[in-house]
Amino acid sequence: MRNQLTRRALFWAAVLFALWLLVSESAEPVHLLVGLLAALGVAVINFGARPASGRPVRWAHALLYFPWLCGQIIVSGLRVAYLILHPRLPIRPVLIRHKTGLDDDRAILLLGNSITLTPGTVTVEASREGLIVHAIDGEKGAVASAKKLEHRVAGVFRAQGGRS
Repeated sequence: MRNQLTRRALFWAAVLFALWLLVSESAEPVHLLVGLLAALGVAVINFGARPASGRPVRWAHALLYFPWLCGQIIVSGLRVAYLILHPRLPIRPVLIRHKTGLDDDRAILLLGNSITLTPGTVTVEASREGLIVHAIDGEKGAVASAKKLEHRVAGVFRAQGGRS
């Protein structure tokens, strides 16, 4: 059993190092050493870690979610550009408490990160009770956006969601 875990850790270290090579695009010895140490460090830290528990991921929904999220990011980016370029600068910053119906920690994490990736909003705090979100253009649009994101995230994790 221990030998199998060691092989699995080395396999993931090799995968992470290969990813490092692709992303860093550098063959300098110092970059290679940092990448190798980082990959080994992550593999060792996660050595024997329990897999995430919770609802199963619906991979077809996940594959559809990320392009949809990219579209939402573009739309929100255009909205933020409009707000910033408008002569009266109609920015109304507000903190919103968004109560989530999600009960899976990974779903809450994905929702919080998706909100943060969307221009004009930042997730300040995330817990099972809900999220605290900072939005630059008032409460109404941010709440609607969070509900829409939550509905999509719930679909990825086969979770109940949508209450706010």
